Amino acid sequence: MLRVKNKNISFNRGEEIRINLRSNLDFKEGDYIKFRVTEVDNISNVLFEKKFMAENGSRVILILLVPEDSRSFAEVSNSPLEY
Repeated sequence: MLRVKNKNISFNRGEEIRINLRSNLDFKEGDYIKFRVTEVDNISNVLFEKKFMAENGSRVILILLVPEDSRSFAEVSNSPLEY
């Protein structure tokens, strides 16, 4: 289950996560976003990055993290991580 509190997003390792990112403007062909997970104290250290493409004319981009994605950065440390 995805939980959001203040600026922190948390979920269980191995879960599938779906986030709909909405815009007030229509996306155009070739528009994309990059979803990144970084270290809390060192945002230049990217632990995970995935690119999501928008559909032309849409106002929503689906950010889909499959179980393998969340396992790839959640296993970096046994201590709690903030995202």
